This record gives sequence, C-alpha cells and structure tokens, in this order.
Amino acid sequence: MTNHCVTSLLDILNIIRENGLIVLPDFENKEGVKYIRKLLGINVMQVSLVACILESSFTRAGTTVKQICTLLKCSNIEFLKYSNDLDDLIKRRMIKQNITLGAFSESTGYVVSPEVIEAIKKDIPYVEEPTTGLTPEVFFDRVGKLYIESNDDRFRTEELKSSLEDLVKKNGHLAFCKALSEYDFSNCDCLEYLLFMAMCSNYVNQGTDSFPKDNLLSFISATSSLRSAYTAIRNGSLMIQQKGLIEYGNDNGMADTDAFFLTDYSKDKFFTDFDIELDVRSSCPDIIYADSILARELYFNEPVRQQIHSLSEILEDAHFKEIQSRLEAASMRKGFNCLFYGAPGTGKTETVYQLARKNGRDILQIDLGKLKSKLVGESEKTARAIFRYYQWLVKHSNATLILLF
Repeated sequence: MTNHCVTSLLDILNIIRENGLIVLPDFENKEGVKYIRKLLGINVMQVSLVACILESSFTRAGTTVKQICTLLKCSNIEFLKYSNDLDDLIKRRMIKQNITLGAFSESTGYVVSPEVIEAIKKDIPYVEEPTTGLTPEVFFDRVGKLYIESNDDRFRTEELKSSLEDLVKKNGHLAFCKALSEYDFSNCDCLEYLLFMAMCSNYVNQGTDSFPKDNLLSFISATSSLRSAYTAIRNGSLMIQQKGLIEYGNDNGMADTDAFFLTDYSKDKFFTDFDIELDVRSSCPDIIYADSILARELYFNEPVRQQIHSLSEILEDAHFKEIQSRLEAASMRKGFNCLFYGAPGTGKTETVYQLARKNGRDILQIDLGKLKSKLVGESEKTARAIFRYYQWLVKHSNATLILLF
C-alpha cells in the first residue's frame, strides 16, 4: 500500500536538493505539497523545513541550520527570513531543538517530533494535543511529559520554561494556575521556576513532596551557574523560599539540606483541585510490612526476655508517642537506637520482625554491604539517601517505621 505522505516528502526533498530555496514557480501548487500542508496543517515554507529536517531526525544530532541552508542553497542571513516559520514549528512541538548555547548556533540540531513522524508513518493527519481548557489531571500530565522530554538532550531549559509558562497561561481557569499567577517569577532565575513546577508535578503525578537538591543540575541554564544557584539556596534568597512555598526537610529540629519539600502552605494553596494522599505502601515495595510478617514463637533466657518485653512496651503506639513528647520537651531527639548482639543464628533479626509485627510497625531493612563503595564519598552519599528516604517514610506513615541495619 502506497504511503502518500512519505512519497510526497521524498518528492519535495528531491526538488529542494535540485533547485534549493528558489524552487519551481508552481511548487506550492504541486499535489504533494498541498497534501503535506493539509495533513500536517503547515505552510509552504514549513513543508520544506519538515522535509529537510526529517532526513536527519533519526540521528541524535539532528539537522543543523548549516545543513538546512546547504539544502535550501541559501545563506545563514537569508535563512533568518524563515526563522519565524521554524520557531512556529518548535512552539507547536512539531520540531524539537537540541540543547545549545544559542538559537541558530552551528551546533544546534533540529529533529521532527515523534508524534509528527508517527502521523507521517501512518499517513494520517497530525492532530496537536489540546493545550487549553484542560482538566487538572490532564494539565499535570502535560507538565510531566514536558519534564520527561527535557531529560533527553533535545530540550533547552529556557524552552522548557517557556512551554510551561505557555501551558499555565492557557489554563488560567485552573485553581493551580490562578494561585501561581499571584507570584512574580519574571525577575527569578529560570531554575527557580523549573524547580517549583517540577516539585508540583512530582506531588500530583508521583505522590512525593520531596526533591533531591542534587537534581537541580538538570535545571541549570546557559545564563546561570550551579555555584550561584547553590549560594542563593543556602542563603534562603529564592523567592519560593521567602514566600514559604518550599522548605528544607526537618529531622527533630535539624535541617536536612539535601532535599527540598513542598510546604503545607503550598499544598493547601495550590492543590485545591486534588485530593492527594501520599501512598507510602504502594510506592515503596522494598518495605517489610508488619501485617506480612508471620508469627513465630521465640524463646529467651529470663534477663533477655525481660529486656525484649520492656522494648515491646516502649514500641506500643501510645507509649511511644508519650516518650517522644517527653524527649521533645527536654529538647532531646525523639528517636532512639537499639543494639542487638549475639552469634549468627541466635534470632536477632527475627526478634525485630516479631516486635514489628506485634506493634504494627513496618521495617525498612538495609543491607550494609550495599552501602560500601570503592568511590570516594559514594558510601556517605548512599547513607544520606537512605536516611532521607527513611525520614520521608516516617513523615507519611501512621506509625514510625523501624530502620534495621
């Protein structure tokens, strides 16, 4: 079966190769050109651009402006006359642009979007995804997709910010967008806007209200630096910090500066369209849940039995909360450590399991062997990540978990 779209684009590309930009007088009246215009909803010049760019869209580098100019037999300066046509294709997300130091740089590569390529392959009209009048769920689905695309070296941070701002502007009817319009991001670094939108997207789409500080690197634009960003964050000078929209984590009064969290104020203000519950159980399959532990009869000598009994009483929810309150009132940390010692096979781990089962406390069990790394600093980094994860679990669980090493 003949694919008229592919055949038409091949004919158009051959005409361009032979004649360049100054094509045959009746070029726009050719059946293939009219067919592509109707199928993709683009003008004559954009038909030429799509044909040129599609040829190299299956390589990571894409097609550069220099290559397009060579095909069109025009100078870089002359091509500027048609830059608006290219910008329109990019804005409509029909063409994607690689990360670059500047627009129309020699290193800038362009590719036809997967959605347009799919329409060409199937020989069907290209239908743009609606961007206005979205429901809250679809809106954040679009936001999430934009961030996913930004992870593929083909999306500049400035372009990501522009796309997000455009989506917010077109959906001013949503409670989230109305709340966001109360804050002026115009004088803020690109990173600040991207950070907050990413945290909001993660909260809705993934049910997590935290964001590791190390991930900021992906939001550094050509006009900002990682050092200046970290300095601003450390000084608390970001607008989203000053307005109380995000905050560092807090563990018993000590700031966890490795991750940001959406504040309760943000959750109340921006997400009135949602009923979000952070589902720890479904999102953390590595947890040992108390109700999954089988009951076992354990036997101890009398001194050990009394110690285990005392510990079990402490772990009872009401008693545990009372002890935590007393510790907090005395300006002491609310957690405590227990050391189980003995020869292998004497029941240390099983005792913890049975204590957890009896008192309804889930367990986060850590394999110490996985903490070790040959790389300098990696073991410490892994340990910090584990404790951040544990703190997050505690924050969103009914009963404080047991962290078992």
